[in-house]
Formats: sequence, structure tokens, C-alpha cells
Amino acid sequence: MCCRLNSSIVAEDVEKKREFSMSEYKELDAVTAASETHKVLFENDKMRLLEVKIQPGQKEPLHSHPYKSLTIVQTPSQIKYFDTDGNLIDEETIEGVSWLEPMGPHSTENVGDREFHGYRVELK
Repeated sequence: MCCRLNSSIVAEDVEKKREFSMSEYKELDAVTAASETHKVLFENDKMRLLEVKIQPGQKEPLHSHPYKSLTIVQTPSQIKYFDTDGNLIDEETIEGVSWLEPMGPHSTENVGDREFHGYRVELK
């Protein structure tokens, strides 16, 4: 990825399998479902700032991102995306700055040789 995470692939593939309501998105919100890798640095009624760190070889549990967001990658890495059944959806190097629409349930794995480190500014 040069400047945009291919979230449309993740969202489109997940949505083909099943329609998800906002309550289901929030139930699998990354802050709770993948709390080991997603930390809230700031939150108010308009936005939430997350720090995301995924170690090499680490696979995140199934989670979602219920809000539109701006993602800023500090340390890029090679990431695999999986759907709700564990099938590989995509693999790409995540780097740069990107705008993302809400993402349905998925899991990721850092298959690179360094920590993925980024920030996600979510607009509520």
C-alpha cells in the first residue's frame, strides 16, 4: 500500500458473507475484541484516537472498526487479512496515511519481520 489500506477488499468480502448491524460492529469493536493490540489514547463524544501495535508473527482475534477513520502508520509491516471463517482475504504492506470506511469483522496477522505500529483517528 502506498497511501491507502485496501479496506474495500476486507469490507466487501466480509459483507458478501453476511450483513452486519452497528450493534454487531460495536460488539466486536477492536478496543475490546483485540485489546492487546488496540489501545485508546484519547476519546470524547466526537472522536477516538487508537494506538495499534502488532508484533511480528502476532495474529489478532476477530474484531471490527465501527467508525470511519484516518490511519497513520509509523512503522509499516506486511499484514494478512482474514474473514470471519479464517480465509485469507488479502496480504499487503501497510504504510503511509489512509482514509478508511468502517470495517466489518476480520482478523489480521503481522507476517513481516518488524512490529506494525500506527495510529487510528476514529470519527464517531
